[in-house]
Amino acid sequence: MATRSILIMKKENEQIQATYVHSDGDDHLPILQNYYSTQQQVEELCKLGDLSVLGRTTGKSPDQTSHDNEYCIAYHRDRGAELKYDIYNSVEEAISDVNTEVIVYLYIWEGNSWSVKKRDYKRGVWKKGK
Repeated sequence: MATRSILIMKKENEQIQATYVHSDGDDHLPILQNYYSTQQQVEELCKLGDLSVLGRTTGKSPDQTSHDNEYCIAYHRDRGAELKYDIYNSVEEAISDVNTEVIVYLYIWEGNSWSVKKRDYKRGVWKKGK
């Protein structure tokens, strides 16, 4: 079963973009910290829209079915789906709109670093960290 997550990113134009990631949500923080650690890298990631797999590069994979986390696999670019992501006015608005029945992790770009929240299903709240 996939561990789903949402990447919440403040873009240079001040919009908040929320991007769905289907697989491996519990392993995203090291990838985000090591490969998407500048505003420019985050903006490149934003352009892909919703993802099947978060990878270490936004380049197109020669094998779009591989889940080795080398390449991002984007639903739009790699699978022909409609480009999709959600835009919000604030991080709080984006978090309140998350489908808490399926999303386990939130990764939030703070402008210079990533933070993570995990869903506490017993208490019905988002908790800081893993």
